[in-house]
Amino acid sequence: MARSRRYHSVTFKRQVVLEVLGEESSRAALARRYELSPNLIRTWEKAYHAGHLDDTARQDAKALEARIRELERMVGKLTMENEFLKKVEELSRRKENGKPLIISGGPLPSRGRAK
Repeated sequence: MARSRRYHSVTFKRQVVLEVLGEESSRAALARRYELSPNLIRTWEKAYHAGHLDDTARQDAKALEARIRELERMVGKLTMENEFLKKVEELSRRKENGKPLIISGGPLPSRGRAK
């Protein structure tokens, strides 16, 4: 019968890794005590050394993601403003050159007298 997948908190993983690193218990003894695979504990050790089991790293990542979202929003806003200003400049040049503007279309040619 297959075991269902279990999820462990970052705090628990860090606790197990610190017990291994502190040489309080061997990896095999901890695996038996917590009903884990020794290879899983080894994977957690690698993650710990890479900084993935650190709460501050997670908080920093969330702060960076929020900052990225804010900057992307600002880039979008500035892009829209830039496009608007380009269109205004183009319309201004057309007006200076005497070409009719698309917006106003200029005066319509007369077709004779209105009756």
